[in-house]
Amino acid sequence: SGVVVVGSATDGKANLVAATSRDLVEKGVTSQGFLADGAAILGGGGGGKPELAVAGGPNKDEIGRALDAVEQAVRREVAKLG
Repeated sequence: SGVVVVGSATDGKANLVAATSRDLVEKGVTSQGFLADGAAILGGGGGGKPELAVAGGPNKDEIGRALDAVEQAVRREVAKLG
């Protein structure tokens, strides 16, 4: 059970990839849901499936802030599970 998020900033673009375990997806925690905050900071968008999603945008200098935002979003979602 868990979530993995990785980020990179190369060639003028930042990217995020997230994977969420099936048990958390079944409880409502989805990769697309928590990547949205990071995508907004990066000035872009994202998509994918509940278990695996990608996001990105042109604001590569904001990758650290985007990862922090995603971390906070994951913590909020998991905290709701009790």
